Amino acid sequence: MCHARAGAILSLLAVVFCAANARGQKLISPGYQFNSDPTCRELNGRFYLFTTHDPFTVQFETDNTFFADMYDYHAYSTTDFDHWIDHGSILSTHDLAWHAGTALWDGDAGIPANGKFYAYVPVRSEPDSLKDYGSFRLGALVSDRIEGPYKDALGKAMTTVDGEEIIGLSPTVVRDSKGERYLLWGPDATGQRYVRMARLAPDMVHLAETVREVAIPLQDECGEREFFESPILFERNDTWYMTYMAVHDPSRKNCSSKDAGGFYLRYTASKNMFGPFERDPINIMPPGGGGVENNHQGICSYQGNWYLAYHTRYDTIHRQVAVTELHRSEERRVGKECRSR
Repeated sequence: MCHARAGAILSLLAVVFCAANARGQKLISPGYQFNSDPTCRELNGRFYLFTTHDPFTVQFETDNTFFADMYDYHAYSTTDFDHWIDHGSILSTHDLAWHAGTALWDGDAGIPANGKFYAYVPVRSEPDSLKDYGSFRLGALVSDRIEGPYKDALGKAMTTVDGEEIIGLSPTVVRDSKGERYLLWGPDATGQRYVRMARLAPDMVHLAETVREVAIPLQDECGEREFFESPILFERNDTWYMTYMAVHDPSRKNCSSKDAGGFYLRYTASKNMFGPFERDPINIMPPGGGGVENNHQGICSYQGNWYLAYHTRYDTIHRQVAVTELHRSEERRVGKECRSR
């Protein structure tokens, strides 16, 4: 599958992470496969994407209620952003026997450690007959290969050090400057908003410490919901950057916020990986940027450059993943946006 090189250029500054609005999008599987919730990383000299899979036809089908039919992950890779390899389904709910529902939502895969590769996924706990979003437990899987197949590493949901099952979405792994790895996740599909993190044991499937809350802005300046999902955390030049998907509902606005309604990609910074993070987040991509409305993100570097992966809006077609290049430039911060000098 081929397409033009990732073309919408945003910006990444070494000290301040700023981005202009995306002006276009380059789909990785245009017209033939629907995917969403991307994460990305460089592995063995290739740029890898790991996505959930919307198993629908090209003809738009609106009955995707509660996203209950998503059941597997795909891996894609490239070296030039013109030619992509679809490595197929790398894991699915069939690989985890301890859940009741079909839905397999936003997680991460291809995480290297111990000479293997790990995946962390939220799996619906309730049967599909229950007509709501349900709740999700986190599963840990392992493979000898980046592209899988991944197998259940525990035979049950991941638990805290107190033996409680971990409930939440958007799990991924963060590595600090000392090489310690942390499991990061949040929120809960039932509507609870939080970001949580705990250091992983060397085996990568158990927690080594008590779960801690990460202090990011969960509400905006109007007291309305800010954080929605997809916490992605990385360190650069001794500063920690938390990127996430935010939501703004103008109908509930009770102050002078100038945010338009819709979903945003934002970031905020801290000197500590657990925060507190700044309460004045910056927009990486506002609603409509690159044709995006629901824009769950992955951010990573590849061969010295930075890239943003996201999925397109669920409107006239099912969701599809796109990749946009980030670059460094001289920027100055103006309010909640970034503008070139």
